[in-house]
Amino acid sequence: MLDLSISDFIIDGEPLFECPISRYMRNNQTVTAAVVNELNQRLCPEFNTRRKVAQALGVSEKKLQRLLQDEETSFAVVLDAFRQLQTVLMLRRKKLSLKEVAVALGYSSSGSFNHACKRWFGVSPKVKRREILAKHHKDTSKRGSRWRH
Repeated sequence: MLDLSISDFIIDGEPLFECPISRYMRNNQTVTAAVVNELNQRLCPEFNTRRKVAQALGVSEKKLQRLLQDEETSFAVVLDAFRQLQTVLMLRRKKLSLKEVAVALGYSSSGSFNHACKRWFGVSPKVKRREILAKHHKDTSKRGSRWRH
């Protein structure tokens, strides 16, 4: 039998083996921030699952669920908020079709994406894109006019 203690795995105050989520927590970041960071680093539909994010953070799905519950949230809530923010950012990019945005965010159909947009913004993605682009154009025009005076 091996006679090891936890101190055998610590050198200069640093653990030899550390799961990625420990780094976030050691730096006083929330588990929610760690999840968002992982989602942001790997923006692809196949990655937007609790299992994949838990694996990337080096914890089990149940452990991730418990840690998020301790922060009074859940993976579904964090993913939904992440998708909402990414939707706004992606709709600003005219070159991306609405279908491409839906697929990039992991929606199984345009209908699912449409439903999510109506829940978040009260309008379809097409209308939201028009609103975003109109506001962006208006803001750009205002900034430009200030410099001309």
